Amino acid sequence: MRRFLKILPPVLARLGAAYDHAPIRPRFFVSSCGAGNSTGTGDQTTNIVEIKLDTSVFHRLNRYEYNNAIEDLLGITTRPADDFPTDPSTHGFDNVAVNLSLTPALTDQLNQASEKIAIAALKDHPRSTVAIDLVTEAGGKNGNAMGTSWSIIGSVPYAFTLKYDESLSFFLVMAGKATHAANPKSTVKVDGKVVAVYDSKGAGEPETNVFAIDLTKGDHTDISVVR
Repeated sequence: MRRFLKILPPVLARLGAAYDHAPIRPRFFVSSCGAGNSTGTGDQTTNIVEIKLDTSVFHRLNRYEYNNAIEDLLGITTRPADDFPTDPSTHGFDNVAVNLSLTPALTDQLNQASEKIAIAALKDHPRSTVAIDLVTEAGGKNGNAMGTSWSIIGSVPYAFTLKYDESLSFFLVMAGKATHAANPKSTVKVDGKVVAVYDSKGAGEPETNVFAIDLTKGDHTDISVVR
């Protein structure tokens, strides 16, 4: 009796995220012919043998991975997945797709997150930011301390270096009050040149002032706030 084996290999399609897995069953066709086969006749018969393979473990981003992927791909610090409900976990894992589902509420949250991500990604972002807290030197340069208030006469410098030609935006939060006189003015100088002058409001009404200036790369002597 002559036997031969014909095998048709299955085509495996791996999905990035799947929610309903059907087991993959490759079908092996075993053909036999001649006398002495299972039917006891000389006719050719074909038997189909199915072998069940284990379901592949598909991976879906969990909340932590989703936030990190957004930051890595787009360079923004938005954390949209913080608003998503917690994924259930199985055997200590919360990113095995077969255990997860996509509810209508989560679908809506994904759409909202996509809009926020798109808006944040399309905005112009500064190359870098620096927070500067300006304080007076000891003695305050002719200033006077009264309770929690401090009057300043003079300048408080801040030196810096730029690696590139930059258009810089400055945000200054200032407040001031004078007794029996007009509120003081605040003059901002960059490299010794006046770039902005502001009238200070009362101490209980701090105001954010914004100004922009184009600077070349290299060392810059100082940013001075004179009050």
